Amino acid sequence: MLEDFTAMLCFYVSGDFEMTEPKTCTWQPKLNYFWGILPYWVRMMQCLRRYYENKKNTYQLFNA
Repeated sequence: MLEDFTAMLCFYVSGDFEMTEPKTCTWQPKLNYFWGILPYWVRMMQCLRRYYENKKNTYQLFNA
């Protein structure tokens, strides 16, 4: 779903809807890479925060 959002954003920002020849966005694969990593990054930050709150729970470090 987020990759479709990126494609739509590229389509409207680049002005493809006004042209007959489509352009390629060079930043679209980079943004798709970011969307792919984002859930794992958020989960890692949640685990590190839970470890910080309770130092006895070392399983959170392994989970991160």
